[in-house]
Amino acid sequence: MGVVRACAASADVVVIGGGVIGMSAAYHLSRTDPTRRITIIERGQLGNGATHKSAGMMVSLSGCPYKIRMASDTLRDIKTLGRLGIDVGFHQVGTLRVAATKQRAAELANEVRLAQEVRVTF
Repeated sequence: MGVVRACAASADVVVIGGGVIGMSAAYHLSRTDPTRRITIIERGQLGNGATHKSAGMMVSLSGCPYKIRMASDTLRDIKTLGRLGIDVGFHQVGTLRVAATKQRAAELANEVRLAQEVRVTF
């Protein structure tokens, strides 16, 4: 505990948890101020807790343009990591959405329109 206290005491920001959320928070904080001293505290190995054990689905279409952009940016970053030789274990398999009603068909058409407006391709 002594080392953790010493590191935390000299930090401007302490992030608890080295999973995807904690690492993202630390990354974005460092981008806003590169001189900021950030300490990440993780019980074990970074990314080896709940993040490591989770299975997720990245939804590319949404009724919210911000979510569409976030999914697109995430996919771009995953592909960049792959080109750098870092395997994050991501497997892009796709989804099929079927509209059973006219209302749902209109919602799906709107999601596609929003993706086109923000110039996102998947």
